[in-house]
Amino acid sequence: MYIDSGNGEFTGQIVCGVRRNEHTVFKPIGGVQPEMLRDTDKFPSELSCTEASVSAPQSMAANITAATAVVDMVYSILAHGESLVR
Repeated sequence: MYIDSGNGEFTGQIVCGVRRNEHTVFKPIGGVQPEMLRDTDKFPSELSCTEASVSAPQSMAANITAATAVVDMVYSILAHGESLVR
């Protein structure tokens, strides 16, 4: 099992991938959103200062919301043995 979290300036997602007994129960991020696997970004070291300041703005609220969603999913799995979110 793994949990992937990502967000932009105002949106985000979490995906929980699960394999049990060699069977994929829930698809990983590439199976849910294949466009996430496309390499379209530059490494931070490849950006100019101007590009870096505008390339990937994020709001604190989006970051906190994504982190809260991950913690909620992990808690549900540990406390209840399953995620209540699909």
